[in-house]
Amino acid sequence: MTGDANVNYLMTYLNDDHAFFVGYEVINIFISQLKGTITLQHTGEYQNHIASSNFTIVVDAGTGDFKNVTGQGFFKTTDNGQANYELSLSIPAK
Repeated sequence: MTGDANVNYLMTYLNDDHAFFVGYEVINIFISQLKGTITLQHTGEYQNHIASSNFTIVVDAGTGDFKNVTGQGFFKTTDNGQANYELSLSIPAK
């Protein structure tokens, strides 16, 4: 799987080291011969320099080969700020 993404978050800070956020992320996604976009709806937390989020795929927001895809996942950043995603997709047969 390859792609790129644009994300927008709304954050509320409790202090310099702790915040909660929600947001949407649109991903241009390529898997083998499949291509299109998916939109993730995030609910997350930032604490002690680590961000994490659970997300779901917004139903009916996909395009191309991902028009009717469903799924969910999560991410957690590492100490260097790299985000490691785990994403589970269900792509209906055509």
